[in-house]
Amino acid sequence: MRELGVGDLLRVWHRLGASDEAAREAVRDLLLPAFAWRPLEERASPKPAPETGPIDEASSPCQVSTASSPRDDEDLDVHEPADTSLDFNYSVTPLHHEGRSFRLPESGPGLAADQITAMDLEPLLDSAWARRVLGGLITTDAHVGGVNVPRLVRSLCEMREVRRLPRMLQATLRRGAQVLLDRHPSMMAFYSDQSALRHPIEGFGGRERTTILRCDGFPPRQVSDLSVARWRDYQPPTPGTPVLVLSDLGMTRGVFPLTPQAEAEWDAFLEPLLSGGSTVCALVPCPPDRYPRFVRERVRLVLWDLSTRPSDARRIRKGRV
Repeated sequence: MRELGVGDLLRVWHRLGASDEAAREAVRDLLLPAFAWRPLEERASPKPAPETGPIDEASSPCQVSTASSPRDDEDLDVHEPADTSLDFNYSVTPLHHEGRSFRLPESGPGLAADQITAMDLEPLLDSAWARRVLGGLITTDAHVGGVNVPRLVRSLCEMREVRRLPRMLQATLRRGAQVLLDRHPSMMAFYSDQSALRHPIEGFGGRERTTILRCDGFPPRQVSDLSVARWRDYQPPTPGTPVLVLSDLGMTRGVFPLTPQAEAEWDAFLEPLLSGGSTVCALVPCPPDRYPRFVRERVRLVLWDLSTRPSDARRIRKGRV
């Protein structure tokens, strides 16, 4: 015979759904022995002793003889049984993990299905290096540093006319930057990271010289401003303006290896940028070596990971892999 546990009783209790006191008592008497549900006062009152006499052979095995014994006249030490009634009023409290990885979102009508604000995700870039990593990707080298004394002396020694002081190469943001945020559904897991990097980029490059656009997949056919969803054809920035892409470049959608038609679309997007002197860098959440050679030869890939340092960004931007 299978024994019933408390969990089985709870499931039956809720399945029957007793709504009033009479129904609850009926279900209670059906599920558990009547003794367990009797009031405490009734259980404490002693039962009358059965009449003494010979044992009836046809009687129930539970009936025992009360023949006289040396302890008949002694008071028995009766222990009151514990209250075995079950309390069915219980509540479930959700568990929360307070670490850096995640916590379970609370339930309620106020949470939209497309919100991931309840997820406390760890940023993909180290907060101590994020601003400098972004700066290393959107800066350009220009002759705006200090005076290049060796070059100036060499020009004077060669008796050449000096119309302009030669300057040293220095990283600058004078050309601004164009940033493309890939908002394709396959990038949904990185939406919060993109939003977190938006303000450091604007603060580093300046809102006047930094243009942040969103696109649907890569290479983008149309782009839109972040504030207004008005899609328009993509236009390359001013020649020499660096372009930063925050995307997986289609890796999670399985677009690689690229078809000849897809390679033509990539070339149509990149050719005006590269011919105009713009550098195209991409922060990708996948290891760069997983991308085909066609992509690595045209886009400077930087791993979007906690291990990335500013020196890595500067080295890759300058084309030194």
